Amino acid sequence: MAGGGDGPARGARVVLCPLPFQGHLSPMLHLAEALHARGVAVTVLHTAFNAPDPAHHPAGLAFVAVPDVIPEAVAATNNGIAKILALNAAMEASGHVRDALASLLAEEREPRLACLIFDSTLSAAQNAAAGLGLPTLVLQTGSAACFRLFRSDTYDMLHDRGYLPATESNLHMPVEELPPLQVRDLFDPSKLPNKEIVHKILSRATETTTNSSGAILNTFEALESHELAMIRDELAHKGIPPFAVGPLHKLVTSNDGGAETSLLNQDRSCIEWLDTQAPGSVLYVSFGSVVHVTQDEFMEMAWGLVNSSKPFLWVVRRGLVLGVDKQELPDGFMSAVEGRGKVIEWAPQQEVLAHPAVGGFWTHNGWNSTLESIYEGVPMLSRPIFGDQLPTGRYVRDIWRIGILLEGVLERGEVEKAIKKLMDEDEGVEIRRRAKDLKEKVRMCLDSSGSSQQAVDKHTYSDKFHLYLLTSYRNNHAARSTGHSAHGRTRPSAPPENRAVPTAVPGPHQSYAPARGAAPCAGPRRDGPPHRLQRPRPHAPPDRVHLRPHPRVVPRRGHLPRADIVTQLLARNAACEAPFRESLAPLLLRCGQDQDVACAVVDGQCYSPLRTAHQLGVPALVLRTDSAATFRSMLAYPRLRDAEERLDDLVPDLEPHRARDLIHVDGSDTDVLCGFIGSVADAMRASASGVVINTFEGIEASELAKIQRELSRPAFAVGPLHLLSQASVEQNLHAPDRGCLAWLDAHPPRSVLYVSRGSVACVDRGVFEEMAWGLAGSGVPFLWVVRPGMVSGGGEEVPPLPDGFSEEIRSRGKIVSWAPQREVLAHAAIGAFWTHCGWNSTLESVCEGDACAAVLRGPDGECEICHA
Repeated sequence: MAGGGDGPARGARVVLCPLPFQGHLSPMLHLAEALHARGVAVTVLHTAFNAPDPAHHPAGLAFVAVPDVIPEAVAATNNGIAKILALNAAMEASGHVRDALASLLAEEREPRLACLIFDSTLSAAQNAAAGLGLPTLVLQTGSAACFRLFRSDTYDMLHDRGYLPATESNLHMPVEELPPLQVRDLFDPSKLPNKEIVHKILSRATETTTNSSGAILNTFEALESHELAMIRDELAHKGIPPFAVGPLHKLVTSNDGGAETSLLNQDRSCIEWLDTQAPGSVLYVSFGSVVHVTQDEFMEMAWGLVNSSKPFLWVVRRGLVLGVDKQELPDGFMSAVEGRGKVIEWAPQQEVLAHPAVGGFWTHNGWNSTLESIYEGVPMLSRPIFGDQLPTGRYVRDIWRIGILLEGVLERGEVEKAIKKLMDEDEGVEIRRRAKDLKEKVRMCLDSSGSSQQAVDKHTYSDKFHLYLLTSYRNNHAARSTGHSAHGRTRPSAPPENRAVPTAVPGPHQSYAPARGAAPCAGPRRDGPPHRLQRPRPHAPPDRVHLRPHPRVVPRRGHLPRADIVTQLLARNAACEAPFRESLAPLLLRCGQDQDVACAVVDGQCYSPLRTAHQLGVPALVLRTDSAATFRSMLAYPRLRDAEERLDDLVPDLEPHRARDLIHVDGSDTDVLCGFIGSVADAMRASASGVVINTFEGIEASELAKIQRELSRPAFAVGPLHLLSQASVEQNLHAPDRGCLAWLDAHPPRSVLYVSRGSVACVDRGVFEEMAWGLAGSGVPFLWVVRPGMVSGGGEEVPPLPDGFSEEIRSRGKIVSWAPQREVLAHAAIGAFWTHCGWNSTLESVCEGDACAAVLRGPDGECEICHA
């Protein structure tokens, strides 16, 4: 082991395993530095082939070499796919990767190993981790567009619909399913001598994603928002979250030049040469570390550069020309470009592209080169050769419109025209303007509040928790249905001793139940009627969840207006600071003994415990039990408080909401409500390390993307939580009447309307009677939850039904005081749900596929119906 590696004592520990080729190695090492900079202990597991130099990286990174090499016969070929398959075979046969992972897992020092992050082509590394029960995250080093393209199911579709194999007659045909691609942009395995190995590597790349806990992509929202949204949709049903964290080479903002990840020696004399050139005058030419050109293409490139009369810096690396180790320049070339051209074997590319003298980049459109050019705002002359370069070149020209695509047979006259168009003509001016605009967008993504930076948390403790979220989400999902991990092995019943644990602080209403059963809890003692602030039932949590009650923190029954939830929450926050501090302090004193407090997970309304945790030095995550849409509207509330005269106006940037959808809470004074929401928002921004939201990408992708852009903290969509928690956990604060299930068994499928307004929402007597007679007159079978205290002013008893109602409905309807709602909604007899659109009820209905009818009164119900 080299390069240090002790790392932070209390952060997470991860292992990274890169593919040892320049285009794959660089982004993985940049990710390693980004994680290390956030306090994560990082070990890089690398092959002896193309091994990185630890001396070129921060001292805290650890490097472990495994002696797996590509056989000499394969290494001598230009077949990259064969090399990847050979490397995987060597890893599988030797077992060295598994042994290295097992050794790291066996280490007693803290922090313990959390997961393996591996290149998408290294299925052998994932298999080794699976054999040890170690969760994995896959790094996709290409674009989001290419991630969607290079999947076995996509290629099956391309063959089934006649796009492949390509023919001369269909090369210009648009691929309607993958705009803006044309058939000529597709990688066609049929044109290779051994097309079967292409299918094999596509299948393996697909499987590595399917078998991972998440996918890390080296791209960013402003560049590929549509493609990322499609990926989220495609992976959502598999429980695999994608994370766009690019451009990775600039994720560590303190490192201007980036880590030294080049496998080739860089000729830095070119920087001094650029210093002598006019701003924006030089065309930089490089085809990366792998691409080859023919002898004829090389000659056309050379004379095209000569004839363009433009200054240029040309990288002619060893092996660029097929069959030639070191290519000689054409006779007369150097004399023709004397003073305006420089030729070198390898360049410090990031520095070159950042140099003010560079005005264009003639590139093969490898993804790293494309991202580096986009980051610096340098327009491109694209000449893609194979693989992912082809679709990337199409995106550069047709989607982002920041370059010129040089297609077809390479001819010096066309090269000359393209260079002049890019560097001098009006079209080039517009291309440069768009490139500068995109440059600003990528820099915004890398700001502290930007979408890419938010993917890597700033705090050591929350890094540990976030990594837990990423690596356990999918494995837990699989374990629920099979009792095994995603890799078919039984998950341990309890984590090892001395592991850090989160502490949860749930809100005391039924609607905050998703916070319960997930971590050690501190909650208020039960004191008052069922709708009052309550604690979970002590028999409910699983064995490793401990309830720690703290004293009653609100005035006794009758001291607060019953429907004024906001006043209740303000009172609770005002009273709970000292009790919460007293509950948390003993846990902190146990640090270093049997377990540590990693973080506090605090309900979104509990701003006082959030601030207290921050003051005690405990990182805190806020759990939002409402929707992402409601969360955004709550944060926007202060600017909407004076909107009474514009109630029907759409709210800018919160469509489809109107003002009337956002500002109503029964019984709450507007100033009081605004003050409460302000306290919640201020505490979150000042004291929270991140936000956990009970929602999922499949229904709120747009809202979640906006939250990622707007928040200065990372946000994680981990819902629906009721399906992630153990089914045996009892989270009801009311005793459900399970007799309703037998009643439902007697009804035909989808015939019954289920009616419930949750645990808090109230109606006046007139509305209650209208509901009753509406149900009676509908002629539809119904199950109606009429809970105690449901009618305002009616005390805490079950409200009496209207005279004659029972006789009218006879056996067609059933009334209960509380129902086991999830079981009811899952029952085959339920055809629709009349709901107040509380978020838990909405999610439960969505997950069971039940249609909703809504009458809205609660603080979040208004927002939910707009998205129903």
